[in-house]
Amino acid sequence: MHVNDFIPDLRRAAAELADSEERRQLFSALEAGWTSSSEMLGQIGKAIRTLEAETPELPGPVRQSFQRALAEIRKVWPSI
Repeated sequence: MHVNDFIPDLRRAAAELADSEERRQLFSALEAGWTSSSEMLGQIGKAIRTLEAETPELPGPVRQSFQRALAEIRKVWPSI
């Protein structure tokens, strides 16, 4: 999977969630301009993990989107 594959998927998944500060942080990470792809992936991963922690009852499709993205992000950031 390529970044271009999971970013639109994350946008769709986040759009399904109720508005919250964590959701806004994920959208911000997805839309921001980054100096490196590593930095971008780290910030998206951090936003996903925060959203997961604060929203324990994520819908199945959203959780699956997050897990697919995190699998790719962990190739660069194993500790996320």
